[in-house]
Amino acid sequence: PTFDLPNITRAGSPEEMLNESISLAKSDINPNVWIHSAAVLDYSMNPVDGKVPSGREKWNIELQPTLKHIPELSKFIGKSIRFGFKLETSVSEEELIQKSMNQISEYGVDYVIANILEQINDTNLPRARLVSGDGSFKVLLTEHDICLEIEKIISK
Repeated sequence: PTFDLPNITRAGSPEEMLNESISLAKSDINPNVWIHSAAVLDYSMNPVDGKVPSGREKWNIELQPTLKHIPELSKFIGKSIRFGFKLETSVSEEELIQKSMNQISEYGVDYVIANILEQINDTNLPRARLVSGDGSFKVLLTEHDICLEIEKIISK
């Protein structure tokens, strides 16, 4: 290609993903835009040493909470433009906007792309809403609309 391809870093666990993000934020190429689109697990399994033998009839799995990436990264990001994502189920549009505003105030993101699970694959309903820090929001009908709105904001 005639343009630089993005640098893609793979991370196998929520902790590795957070560590890679912090390393990037601390680097000389600290991005001026962060799009926090990963659905990081709220809980992960405790690691198991070695191989667990097959044939076991009953499994006991213990989960531990993972760190919330957006607030952990906030310490290193500075004045970057930040987008968070919010996926809710069985909520009204008003509840979705309020939960998005909570994310903006609690985590310091500038915008939230807010989704209602039941609407995501229904082409007759909005795909998402772009919620701004001032409480205003824009209904986005398609994934393409989401991309265009993000591009408008980061191109200013």
